[in-house]
Amino acid sequence: MFGPRRWERKLAEAETVVEQQRHELTRLRARRAELKRAGEALAATRAAEITKRAGATATTAAATGVRENLLLLAEMSRRDLIKGWQLPFANSQTGEIEPAFFEMMGLSAAERVRVENAWRDARQKIDAGIGAQATLERGGDGSLTFHVGPFAGGEAVYDGLRTTMESILGREGADSFATLFDEQMAKELVQFGLGEWVLKLDPMGTVAPTGLQRYRVSDSRTAFSQPLGSGPGSKSVMATPRNGTLRQSGLRTIGSATMTLPDFSRRHPGLAKLVPGGD
Repeated sequence: MFGPRRWERKLAEAETVVEQQRHELTRLRARRAELKRAGEALAATRAAEITKRAGATATTAAATGVRENLLLLAEMSRRDLIKGWQLPFANSQTGEIEPAFFEMMGLSAAERVRVENAWRDARQKIDAGIGAQATLERGGDGSLTFHVGPFAGGEAVYDGLRTTMESILGREGADSFATLFDEQMAKELVQFGLGEWVLKLDPMGTVAPTGLQRYRVSDSRTAFSQPLGSGPGSKSVMATPRNGTLRQSGLRTIGSATMTLPDFSRRHPGLAKLVPGGD
């Protein structure tokens, strides 16, 4: 049996836990109220801007709606209410832009084609830079390790994408787009060639009924001191490195996937020439 002192200690501990839980509940309620106020304020701002521009033509009004959506999302991102990576952009398996991205943006059919063409051109140029730098190391366990060093041309690739978005959305809309999607673009386009990239393929057995070897692909890249991107009003992704403020701190693994060599070659055409049996 517990003595009186033991019971007193247990009671004091229980009271402490209850007080901590009460404090956490109060904090969460305050945070929820804060988010609600922020959402209401953003909605009011958006409504005021749309009303202000209500006299525009139908075409201009549609473009304005896209910009307003981006402004709202970018402001929510700056207030840490959403994260850019939570928004749809490129498909992680194919690299193509997700249909959900265009639906969210509300772009016209012609604008969608322009964005798709600009994105395809950017991927092809980055793939060319990757192909010129890539080497392959084969392990005794059947593993394959692709090494890609830094390469030039990333500035022009980023600027081309930025120019396309600015021609569709205007300067302010392009700034909002950069706030939301620069990080995803840098991830998909291998940091625009600014750092080192290592892909290691470890064998995981064969896939029935094809008998193709399946691999776990680990993706490691140079860890930079801050996200790559333009920032409001800055056109080039290379602006930060030019100023000498972008520091590197070795490699960081950012994710992994499972795929066969044919899938890998389609996903990473810049490395296809090094893949056993690849083109």
